[in-house]
Amino acid sequence: MNLTIDIGNSKTKVTIFENNQIINIISNSNNIDFTIKLIDEINNHTINSIIVCSVNNFIPDYILNLKKSAVNFIIFSHKTKIPVKNLYLTPETLGLDRLAAAIGTFAIYPKKNCLIIDAGTAITYDIINNKGEFIGGSISPGVLTRYKALSYFTNKLPELEFNENYEYPAKDTKVSIHAGIQLGIIYETEGYIKKLTKQFSCLNTVVTGGDINFFVKNIKKTIFAQPNLVAIGLNNIIEFNKKVRNK
Repeated sequence: MNLTIDIGNSKTKVTIFENNQIINIISNSNNIDFTIKLIDEINNHTINSIIVCSVNNFIPDYILNLKKSAVNFIIFSHKTKIPVKNLYLTPETLGLDRLAAAIGTFAIYPKKNCLIIDAGTAITYDIINNKGEFIGGSISPGVLTRYKALSYFTNKLPELEFNENYEYPAKDTKVSIHAGIQLGIIYETEGYIKKLTKQFSCLNTVVTGGDINFFVKNIKKTIFAQPNLVAIGLNNIIEFNKKVRNK
């Protein structure tokens, strides 16, 4: 069994794989209950390999201490051996979750050109081509980040909770905020898809991340929802490194 740990900006997600199939997922908002659940999962399963991916380069001690619980323990970095070619010019600055999502995408859609949209605190748009080459892409503020930023950097605009019930053209300020943020993301995304479809033939669009449902509901293009893309990528990195070691 393999265990993947994805430490994101807002939560940590742990996924357990058996024979490359997901058998359990636990996530948290960084509290003690999560630590207890994680330790229970380790004790209740025979974990052979663990991989840790952190977007902020910080890994808490309770996760580092899991090293003694597995035969193989990988801290994912830009130096880790991976089953795709990374063409990013500054690999040390690349968000490891972006790379893991691309690896997961290539595992699910091999020999396909794919646009990966990871919709979380930030929205990333990345390309992995049909040769298994990670090319890169762009980073944009996420849905909730836009709501917070609009309020933070202005004197009069309120910070609103996400609400999809709005009309356009909007007739008051609150509705104008909802429409501006959400339609902005929709048009942005559809623009990327249109541009990249011309550049990459037979392009698949794959969406993951916490705001996945917003994209699935609103983007008027064929997209594939894969909520566990980063975990699948991390699991593939484990399996690839096993093969490298056994050669």
